[in-house]
Amino acid sequence: MIKVCDIQLAFYQSFYKRYKIIAPNIFVKYNEMDIIAIRSSGYIDEIEIKLTKSDFKADFNKKIGNRWNGNTNKHKALKEGSNLLICNYFSFLIPKGLVDIDLIPEYCGVYIYNDNGKRKFVYEVRKANIIHKKKQDVKLHREIGIKMMYRYWNLLNKLKK
Repeated sequence: MIKVCDIQLAFYQSFYKRYKIIAPNIFVKYNEMDIIAIRSSGYIDEIEIKLTKSDFKADFNKKIGNRWNGNTNKHKALKEGSNLLICNYFSFLIPKGLVDIDLIPEYCGVYIYNDNGKRKFVYEVRKANIIHKKKQDVKLHREIGIKMMYRYWNLLNKLKK
């Protein structure tokens, strides 16, 4: 059985040179991201991991935002370049053979997770289109760093028990 943490680690090991920061499971502004990856340019990639076909299909019904800014359909926002999104690029990361790549909208990038028995790795099948060119300020990088620090110390405390 495939575990999300195996996929996240394989993504990191495959692409750590491409990004300045890679963090798993971060909730930022109106969105939870399976992987957030910040490029040295300041642009942000959101990588959404899907392990089942039903989870993949359900992603297209997700909402972002809140009661004050309208709960917008996530994929409508991605397609239109909404300012509710902090990501500049959006990609799916799926196990090999999960869905036909042609079913994934053109505005989405596609990464494939493969476990060939010897090693687990991720490769890029299609680059994501840029959603918008707005860069987030350094406060976001700090927020991610603080969240990762707390996660690390909490994990270390749990392992100690």
